[in-house]
Amino acid sequence: MNETKAARSPGRVNLVPDHMTKQSYAVVIVCFLCWMFSTIGNGVYSVASPMLQEMFGMSTATSGLVVSAFSLGGWVSTLVLPKIADKYGRRLCLGICVIIIVVCNGTYGLIGSIGMLFVVRFFCNWGNTCIWAVNASYISEMVPAKQRAFYTGIMQSGTPIGNFLSSFLISILVGIGLSWQSVSYTFFFALLLLIPIFFVLKESPTWLQNKLEFAQAKAAKEQAAQEAAGITTKKQGYSELFKKKYRKNVILGCLMSMFGGILTWGNSAYFVLSLADMGYPEEVRTTMHMCLWGVAIIGYAASGGISDKIGRKRTMLIFRSMMVIALGVILVMFYTDNLITPLVYVCLAFAGLGMGGMTIQITYTNEMMPPHVRTIGTGFAIGCSRLTAMIAVPILGAFADVTSVPLAWFLSAAIGWLMVPVAYMCMETAGKNLDEISD
Repeated sequence: MNETKAARSPGRVNLVPDHMTKQSYAVVIVCFLCWMFSTIGNGVYSVASPMLQEMFGMSTATSGLVVSAFSLGGWVSTLVLPKIADKYGRRLCLGICVIIIVVCNGTYGLIGSIGMLFVVRFFCNWGNTCIWAVNASYISEMVPAKQRAFYTGIMQSGTPIGNFLSSFLISILVGIGLSWQSVSYTFFFALLLLIPIFFVLKESPTWLQNKLEFAQAKAAKEQAAQEAAGITTKKQGYSELFKKKYRKNVILGCLMSMFGGILTWGNSAYFVLSLADMGYPEEVRTTMHMCLWGVAIIGYAASGGISDKIGRKRTMLIFRSMMVIALGVILVMFYTDNLITPLVYVCLAFAGLGMGGMTIQITYTNEMMPPHVRTIGTGFAIGCSRLTAMIAVPILGAFADVTSVPLAWFLSAAIGWLMVPVAYMCMETAGKNLDEISD
């Protein structure tokens, strides 16, 4: 379906294709690449966090505050960028996010003070947060309902691949005598993504239909007449999310994102620091980081396809539980002073598979949002997760200072498991058309 036909489609018909098209594949591939580049920066920070902590003399609590600055930046960005995506198009917002990612992460190696670290991490998350919301919306509107989570999982696999690549690049650079900061300059290659974004991708038919409806309503001055008649009109703003019709779904989507945010940023902040607390040297920490995220590539992609077959709820239960159990075994080994390194690798592999639960989180959250403000809603939920992480991660850091970092790491995963009961409060969305779920 071309853009002209999409714009002329009458009524609220399902405009999501019932089979994969060339445009569908193009959107999935480009969104995957965008997300992969946005994740490499977090991987670099995670691997380098012990070195940064030593360089600037940071406590674990201060390291948590850096994560909070990152989370705060993500929340601020959700007040601006998702509205651009819903009002002016997915492609424009995607391009803006890529530019932010390149500018911030491309200068990452120039950090020379803790103040600069806070500033760079704050602005890094502008692109990182909103590109996630745009990707999820774009893919959900361009792939068949029966494969929505699978292809969202393909995009999501950019997370473990990006983290794996960051570890791989750092190990190579350090091995040949360069500093870890050198990897940041690879981000300038991401500017090449602007070519397919603006010259290959087309806007989704669903977005074009919504744009047409708003344009028609504005041109005909229907809003005042409809409100006078007692009819509620749709608007493209945050107030839409809290209308009675959408409120429950939005709240559940936000709760799922909030618990997921604690897991994600707790893992990002305290995974490598936990390995350091266990006494593992830098080279072993790097290979363990690669183990977790290398296996997570499978988890992120597989969880989506599995949830399309057996449902979102059961898949969330399986993958989230897998991660908590795996980290629980590592925690027991640590506290009994009986660390068995091969078994730690096995547990990290299972934890990597369990990370696939994040695919279900973003798929479910995006499906819950009203179609005409899908990116605004998804961005709002992600923003809530950033705010929650901003508060929770430093608290976990302070807790780690008086107990242990591995315990804080485990608790972040245990809190993340609460996505499971939230998922069971939601309707099952696997295979359903978007309009059946949220409109």
